[in-house]
Amino acid sequence: MKLLFAIFFFFATLNLFSQNYTHLYIIDSLTQKPIEEAKITELGTQKVYYSGFNGRVDVPQKTIGVFRIEHINYKTKTVKLNLKEKEINVFIAQKSHSLNQIVVSAKMPKNSYPAGIQIMSSENINKFINLNTSTDFFKYSANISSLNPLGIFNHSQRVSFIGSGEESGRTLFLFDGVPLNKADDGNVNWNMLPSGMIDKVIISKNPNSSFFGNNSMIGMVNFVSSEKKESGFSMKTKIDYGTYNTASLEIMPSYRHKTERGLFFDIDAFGRRSDGFVSTVDSLQMSDVNYLPTKLWEYKANLVLGYDFNRNNTLKIMTNVFDDFRGLEIQINEPQGTYAKHTAYLANINYQSKFQKATLGFNASYYYEHYFKNIEKLKKGDYSLIYVNSIRRDFNSSVYMNSNITRFYLLSGGINLHLGDVYGVDDYQTSTDKVINSGQIITDELFINNQFKFLSKQNLILNIGGNLNLSKVTKPSFLIQNPTSATDFMTDYTGEFDGNTLKNNSFGANLTYNIKNNFFIWTGVNKGYFNPTLEDLTRSGFMRLGFKLANPQLKPETTMKYFTGISFIKKQITAKFNASYLNGKNYMVYVETGESLFGGRKKIVQKRNIAAVNIINSTVELEYNSRKYGMFANYSYNYSVVNSLDSAFVDHQLAYTPNHNAHLGFWVDIQNITLALASNYSSEQFLNIENTEKISAFTTFDAKLTVHLNEKFEMNMSIDNFFNYTYLINYDQQSLGRFINFSIEYNF
Repeated sequence: MKLLFAIFFFFATLNLFSQNYTHLYIIDSLTQKPIEEAKITELGTQKVYYSGFNGRVDVPQKTIGVFRIEHINYKTKTVKLNLKEKEINVFIAQKSHSLNQIVVSAKMPKNSYPAGIQIMSSENINKFINLNTSTDFFKYSANISSLNPLGIFNHSQRVSFIGSGEESGRTLFLFDGVPLNKADDGNVNWNMLPSGMIDKVIISKNPNSSFFGNNSMIGMVNFVSSEKKESGFSMKTKIDYGTYNTASLEIMPSYRHKTERGLFFDIDAFGRRSDGFVSTVDSLQMSDVNYLPTKLWEYKANLVLGYDFNRNNTLKIMTNVFDDFRGLEIQINEPQGTYAKHTAYLANINYQSKFQKATLGFNASYYYEHYFKNIEKLKKGDYSLIYVNSIRRDFNSSVYMNSNITRFYLLSGGINLHLGDVYGVDDYQTSTDKVINSGQIITDELFINNQFKFLSKQNLILNIGGNLNLSKVTKPSFLIQNPTSATDFMTDYTGEFDGNTLKNNSFGANLTYNIKNNFFIWTGVNKGYFNPTLEDLTRSGFMRLGFKLANPQLKPETTMKYFTGISFIKKQITAKFNASYLNGKNYMVYVETGESLFGGRKKIVQKRNIAAVNIINSTVELEYNSRKYGMFANYSYNYSVVNSLDSAFVDHQLAYTPNHNAHLGFWVDIQNITLALASNYSSEQFLNIENTEKISAFTTFDAKLTVHLNEKFEMNMSIDNFFNYTYLINYDQQSLGRFINFSIEYNF
C-alpha cells in the first residue's frame, strides 16, 4: 500500500513539467452561469473543444487565438483572445429567453417535462467517487434510493424513487432512450451498463405513464451516453486497483467523420475481477458450511455504430454484451460454492429524421438474459444441489413524431410495443425434480402529448398528454416434472393458469412558468400505472419471507400524483424545492395466506392488490460551483404509509422508505489537484411491510483526490465509506465497509 501511495504522489508532481494551458470559461451573459457543451472551434487550426459542466475549456497557451463559440441556445460568437493569460471569461448571449431545452429520450419532445427534472453529469459525480457501477450516479441524489450494501459484489441492486417502496419496476429506467426494466421482475441488470460511457443522467421526478406507459408510474431515469464531438480517432484508457485485490481495465476508442456525412462509433470495453470478502457475520456462521469470499469477475462491451446521412438524418445501432460470475459465499461440496451468473445481450436500432418543423423516428431493442444460480443446501444431514436457469427476453419498439404545428404549439405522439417472456427451471441435481415457471406479457401503447406556449416570451408552458395501454398475459404456468419428496409439497399449487387482460390509461398535465430568466415555478398532476411482473404472476418458491405463491390474477397498481416546485438559478448558485402528494391504489404487497409448510416452520405468502397508500415527499436542493471550489446539499423528507382501513398493514410504512435522506459535499481545486469530500445520511428503514425488520439509521463519508497531470493524464484515489461503517442487511449478513480505489486515466 505504501508503494502505491509513493507512485501516486510521484506522478502528481509531474504536473510541474506539463504543458501550460489557458482556462477559458464560457458564461451566460445574462445569468452569469457557466455553459456546458458549448462548441469552441479554433479557426486557425480548426481544432474543436467542448466546455465542461463548469463552462471550462483548456487550450494550449500561445500569443493570439481566434475562436468561434457555438451553442444551440446561444448566439454564435467569434472572439480574438490573448492566450498568455491564465484564465479568460467569454460571455455569450442567449438566442431567446425561453426555458432550457432538455431531451429526455429520443421520442420525447424538447421541453415536454422541464418541471421537476434533475440532471447529473458524470464529470460532477466523478469529483466525489469513482463510478464503479451505474448505480453510483444516484449516491448523492435527493430523489433516488440505491441501497447497495455490497457495492460491486451485488448481483442485483435495488434502485427506486425514494418513498416508492421495494418495487424497482415502479420507476422506468432507460439507456439512451432504450427501456431497461425486465418484464420478468421489473428490475434492471445494473452491472451490464457501461458506466464509463455515461455522460449524464436525467431524472424526471414525476409519473410519466402518460408518455412512457408502464414502469414510469413514479418517475423516470434516462442514462445518456457521451459522444465524441471532435472529428478523427481518439481513445481513453483507465486502470483501477482497490480493496480486496480488485482490479479493472477499461478501453474506450471513438471515431467521428470529418464531414457532414459519414461513419462514427463509440466503444466501451470493460473487465474487472476481485477476490471479494465474506459478508456473513462470524458469530452467525454455521459449523457445517464453508464460507468463501464473494469472488467476482465480469466482462462487458458496448458498441455504438452510426451513420450520419446529413445533419438531419442519422442511423444508430447499439449492441451490448455482458458476462459475469459473483460468488455467494456458501460452500459445501461444489468447488466454487454457491454463485450467480448472468450472460446478457442488448441490441438497439434507432433511425431519426428531422424536418423543418417535425422529427420522425423509429426505435427497436431486444434484450436477452440467461440467469444462472447454483444453490447448495444442507438440512439435518441431507444435501441438495439445485441449478436455477432462467431465460428472460424483452422486445421493445416505438414509432414517434414531434411536430411544431406553430411556434406556440408542439404536438407529439406515437405507438409503443413491448413483448416480455420468461422460462425458468429449478433443476435439482440431487433428485429428479424440475420446477418450471413460464409466461409472457404483450403490451400495446398509444401516447400523445400537447405542448402550448403562452405570453410574449413564450415563458408559460402547458403540457397535456395521455396514454392508452392494453396488456395481455398469456400462458402463465407453474409446473413440476418428476416430483420427489423435495418438491411434492408444491404440487397443490401447480398448473397452467388462465391468462389475463390488463387495461390501463393515464394522463398528465403540468404548467411551468419562467417568471424571470433565473426563476421557475411549476405545478401539475399525473396519473401513473405499473403492471405486475411475470415473477409474481408465474413463479412460486422460497424467499426470505417464507414460501411465496404465484398470483396470475394480479391487477396493475395505479397512482395519482399532485406536485409543485420552484427553482432559482443565478450565476453559480442553484436552489430547488419540490413537494408532492401521491395516492396509490391496488399496491402489490406480500401477505400471509394463513397457511404454512413443514408444521408451521415456513409461512405461505402471496403478493396481492390489497393496499392503498399515501406518499408525501418534499426535497430541498442547493448547489454552488465556482472555478476553484463548489458544494452541494440536499434533503428529502418522505412519508409513505398504507392507508387501507381493510388492510392488516394500515399505517405501516412501505419497505425501503426512510423518512429522512440527506447528502452534503464540497470540492476544491488547488492548481491541478482536486479534493472532494461527501457525506450521506439515511434514517431507519423497514425491510418488510410488517415493519418487523429494519436497517438502523446510518451516516457514511466518502473522499476523493484527483491529480490532473495534463489535459490527457489524470490519477485518482477514492475512499468510499471512509470510517468503515457497516450494518446488517439481513439477520446474518453485513454490508461492505471501507473501499479504497486507485485509478490512472489517459486520453490518447
